Amino acid sequence: MQREYNYTLTLPLVDLDAAVRNLAEVQQHFALLRISRKPDRQGRARLYLRFPQTGGFPDAVVQRWFNAVKRQGWDLFGPNDGIWGFH
Repeated sequence: MQREYNYTLTLPLVDLDAAVRNLAEVQQHFALLRISRKPDRQGRARLYLRFPQTGGFPDAVVQRWFNAVKRQGWDLFGPNDGIWGFH
């Protein structure tokens, strides 16, 4: 197991396609980014973003990305420190 940074991105369901396209661009720069979808709640999609801790801080990059692409109703919670899980 490995340490990770993780975020939860919550946004309106109507913006999900735009968020997924933008996250694909982030994944081009951070190939180890793992994205999973949590259950939707109250008309909002929730995505779980995970980065391994590699000595650098991808959270600064994620914050810049989020500030550049966010729309009304988008919320990014994190970074949180956690466990990367089993491989």
